Amino acid sequence: MIILNFRLWGGILAAVTLIGGLLIFFFMSGDQGSENNENFNNNNNNNNKDMLVAEKPDDISRKRDEKDDEDEMNWSRVSHTTGTPLSKIQENDYYFFSVIENSQQARPQAGLASADIVLEMEVEGTTTRFLALFNDEIPNRIGPVRSARHYFLPFPEHWNADFYHFGKSKFAESDLANLRVNNFDGTSSGYGYYERDLSRKSPHNAFLIKDRIETNSNDKTNDYFTFSQNGEELVSGEEIQRINIAYNSFTNISYVYDQDAGVYNRSLEGVPHNDLDSGKQVRPSNVVFMYADHSNLGTKQGHIDIDLDSGGDTKLFSKGQAYDGVWNSNNGSLEFLDNDGEPLMLSPGKTWIQVIDNNRSDIASYD
Repeated sequence: MIILNFRLWGGILAAVTLIGGLLIFFFMSGDQGSENNENFNNNNNNNNKDMLVAEKPDDISRKRDEKDDEDEMNWSRVSHTTGTPLSKIQENDYYFFSVIENSQQARPQAGLASADIVLEMEVEGTTTRFLALFNDEIPNRIGPVRSARHYFLPFPEHWNADFYHFGKSKFAESDLANLRVNNFDGTSSGYGYYERDLSRKSPHNAFLIKDRIETNSNDKTNDYFTFSQNGEELVSGEEIQRINIAYNSFTNISYVYDQDAGVYNRSLEGVPHNDLDSGKQVRPSNVVFMYADHSNLGTKQGHIDIDLDSGGDTKLFSKGQAYDGVWNSNNGSLEFLDNDGEPLMLSPGKTWIQVIDNNRSDIASYD
């Protein structure tokens, strides 16, 4: 019996040993199969990587094209009027030009230091008047607002901006009727948008009031110039620290470059040109000379015309340097170009455009 049990247990032990050996064989085969599958997958992955490497030239070309597109002025990310990133400004629904007086009785003016772009142009008797574009920053009031001239009107149309003025010359009357943007004349619409400052004498006391200005959803356009982005530096130009313009005996202007701030401090008649309400000095990042032919229209009042169709020379002052270029009228729209025919590149910030008579180009100097 004992012998039989021993034999029985020996048979069972042999069977167990046999089964264990078979299990070890299968497990090893399974591991080898998994390893083979992993190697297969790795080979496939390597093949895929090779395929990706083969596709890289096209990808690089595509990404380069995308980068080129990003390097162009992307108006969805920056202000049309200053090139300032939209994240740094408080967006609003105002977008308009206003005519601002610059006679001695009109000084100091309100709102000029807030304007994004200002054109200073002669009217009668070499007195100048400002055409100011507001977009990024809207002051509480603007003025004194005065009457329009016919050569002001292309600018609101080019920028597709509303236009506020207080009266108009007889030469501007018919053109205003055909203006393709909204215009708000204080003499015909009443004082709805304006308010008289009784501390000043009429007609030097009509001010445009922010809370009364019409909001709009105009598509904002800028074909004039572009702005540098992402810290891009302008090409090297002629170093200029001071700009002087003398339109007449009571309009002597200077701009002095502030290297630390990267702006030009504007003075008028030897004192800082400060804003009436905010007290801030006018400090644009860019000053542009726009040379154009001026002619007398032979009226008793001395009305003039400024030729905005024939093109001419321009000079940009930015970052303490000067750059030559030209301005053209392209199908009625003005554009400022560098000597290579590319859009003039400005530094982000405010811009003042000084329109200068070709026949009196000596009124401007710089050093």
